[in-house]
This record gives sequence, C-alpha cells and structure tokens, in this order.
Amino acid sequence: MTPTPLSDALYQRAKKLTEDFDELYSVAINFKSRGRNTINFGLLGYNAITDAFRLAAEDYVSTIIDSGIIPNVFEASQYEDMYKKLDDGELDIVWSFHTEQEKKYNYYSFKRSPVKCLMSKDSPLSKKESLYWDDLSNQKFIVAGQRELYPRLIDEQCKKYGFSINAAYYSLDSVYMSQLISQGKAVSLLFFEYIDKIRLICPDIVIRTVNPPVFMTASVITSVSNETDDVKNAALYISGRMQRM
Repeated sequence: MTPTPLSDALYQRAKKLTEDFDELYSVAINFKSRGRNTINFGLLGYNAITDAFRLAAEDYVSTIIDSGIIPNVFEASQYEDMYKKLDDGELDIVWSFHTEQEKKYNYYSFKRSPVKCLMSKDSPLSKKESLYWDDLSNQKFIVAGQRELYPRLIDEQCKKYGFSINAAYYSLDSVYMSQLISQGKAVSLLFFEYIDKIRLICPDIVIRTVNPPVFMTASVITSVSNETDDVKNAALYISGRMQRM
C-alpha cells in the first residue's frame, strides 16, 4: 500500500493536531492533579498495547486516594527521547519492546516471544532445516508497521549480520500480509499474535525460527535510580493487567 500525495499532506496536519491534543490533555490532567501524587507515563505509539496500557494505568490510579496520572505519547522514532526522559526522572514508567535488558532499568515483562520468519511453502528458504539471519539478506519483506518500534529493532538485529531489511511492503493487516507471504511475494519476521493470526488464515505458510534466536519482549519499564514504592506498585499492577489482556 502506497500513500497518496493527499494522504501525505493530511498526515502532517493530523500529526500536529494529535500532538497538540496530547499536550492539551496533559495540561488538563496536570491541572487536575495539583496537590496530588502523580505518576508520569511514557506510551510508545498509537496502538492496541498503548490503549491497553492507558486503561490499566487509569484503573490503577482510580483505586488510590490522592493519586493521578500524566500520559505522554511518543512515536516510534522518538523512543530514544522517551528513554532519556525516563533516565532524567521526567517519566516514572514507560512501556516498550526490547530484545535485551540494561542494568539501569527494572523490567516488568508482560509478553515475550521468539522472532520467527514466515514464508511461502514454495520459498527456497522453506527447504532449509536451519535458518540463519544472513539467509534473509536478499529477501523482500512485508513489515508490520512503518512507524512502529518493532521494525527498527529487527532492522538493528539484521545490521549485526551485515544487511538491512528490504522492506518492500508495510501493513498491519493480517489478511494482506498472509496473501503476500503465501504468494511468495514477501517474507516476514513476526512474533506474538501476528503469527497465530496468519497461520489461521493460511495454514500452509512455513514458519522457521531464525538462528541465533532473538526474543522480542514487551515490558513496563522503570528507572532503577528513580523507582519509588508507588512507581513499583504501579508497574507491577499494570504489567499484571497487561498479561491478562
């Protein structure tokens, strides 16, 4: 799917409106929270996980007297800025995908899954008993989301093996992804529920773990140096809720 010139023009306006709305929402929440304890959340992108995180956070603070939340939404391209604000104490809790863990953070994980490659049964890759990262260097990919963090993390992984993902298609639509993969037009590196959805739509798609295996994890994250009891309790509660969603 290719954006039209009109959609490109509208995107810039819509992006600014969204950012202005988020700022207005934060100001309103901040005003309501004066004189109360507040927890600042970093939310990565506009997606189902972010929505679930926000709901879990609001449910948590609604059960605590004199407590409030301030949500801050970051686009995938801003994830480094989000971590910097967590380091500086401007944010108390964030959620993010990650493949590794750093000692300066506490991780309350709610999803973890190995990254797997999905391909057509007619693909030469499907004939390999063991699939390695450099086997993917000349493949066309269907990538789940152009502006999401996950493709960036996958691309960083591929660069360790001397190549960057050839992202020929972008889509979050499982049916469209299934069609491209089953027709041999693209392969994909996926995890979590996407694999189950595509396997259900096209049972003949071949799925291989790429060696050495990489585990993608979604976690509620706090800073070790800035974590208070309130922040820890909130992180534990939210990650527990996210595991059940």
